[in-house]
Amino acid sequence: MHVVKSLNNKSKAGIILPHGILFRGNAEENIRISVLKKHYIKGIISLPANLFYGTGIPACIIIIDKENADARNGFKKDGNKNRLREQDIEKIVRIFNNRNEIPGYSTFISYNEILEKNNGNLNVPRYIAKINDSLPQNILAHLKGGIPKYDIDSLSKLWTISPKLKNKIFDLKTNNVYKLILAYEEIENIISNDDYIIMQKEKEVKNIFLNYKGTIKETLLNITTNTNPKELIRNLGDILLKMYKEANLLDKYNVYDCLLNYFNEKLQDDIYMIMAGGYEIAKEIEYTKNKKYFEGILIPKEIIENEYFESDLKDINALIEESTLLENLLEQMREEESGEDGLLNEILNNRGDNVSRQNLMKRLRELESKKNIL
Repeated sequence: MHVVKSLNNKSKAGIILPHGILFRGNAEENIRISVLKKHYIKGIISLPANLFYGTGIPACIIIIDKENADARNGFKKDGNKNRLREQDIEKIVRIFNNRNEIPGYSTFISYNEILEKNNGNLNVPRYIAKINDSLPQNILAHLKGGIPKYDIDSLSKLWTISPKLKNKIFDLKTNNVYKLILAYEEIENIISNDDYIIMQKEKEVKNIFLNYKGTIKETLLNITTNTNPKELIRNLGDILLKMYKEANLLDKYNVYDCLLNYFNEKLQDDIYMIMAGGYEIAKEIEYTKNKKYFEGILIPKEIIENEYFESDLKDINALIEESTLLENLLEQMREEESGEDGLLNEILNNRGDNVSRQNLMKRLRELESKKNIL
């Protein structure tokens, strides 16, 4: 009531409250019905339990002047808490704004149905039934062995990509039960080496991404002081989701999650630097205190090394390999000659795990003096 009173006719708000506000009776019910009759509540987003610190109870977001959505199952475990991933937030926002209805996730309910049929009760499960996506049990298959047909059919995306793949792995027996004809450890190899799966993987992992890269290149090369980073990443996300809409191996929102995580970790700061200093900032580097190492302000050191110092990098890597080889030989010698009668016995440190420079120089002087006597 406080929020509604604080808004003007064009304002919108999201209010986080416990689920009890949606269905409790008495005075709360009267208030809820009064607000509903004015058509102020345009959407409710149901959130998972254990999302907020300090309480484990589930919460909801009541949207003023918005649409209906349910997001209880879109989250990720993070230790003993739950966390909304970037893809979960984006899915909620997009479905909400685009007014999409998805069974078990979002729906539209008229005010008449809420007020007349349900007495103003806004409890989300009353309107959105949770879909049970677990596979049903088949007693006959359990007793006689085999895999029920509907279990195999649940992998329909895989069989759509490679229609003959299913027959390479399973054999259909009676009563709609399949029998596995391969050793289970061979299944992954058969799938990953299937020609159609390889082509589809090439298409989704490489071709679609390269197309996406080419599409957004001009946008990323035209960042100015007027660029809005949040709006920019949303536009880039729009393009990504459209391009991966028909992907069968990759989920478009999982791909989107990779983009948003990269944006939050690195790209967002890069955009702000370009906005402040222009693309010339890509030339700048910064050194460590002892100036032995450097890092690009905008471009990672690895890219600078490979692009401008390829020959030097090869020489350095060759020296590193040679040094590693010498260290391995030294370690082998140390193990073989560290015994009581070993050649290195007198020059090892007290722990016996390394050659002491002091002991080595002392032993060399002793040997040198013996050589002079002889």
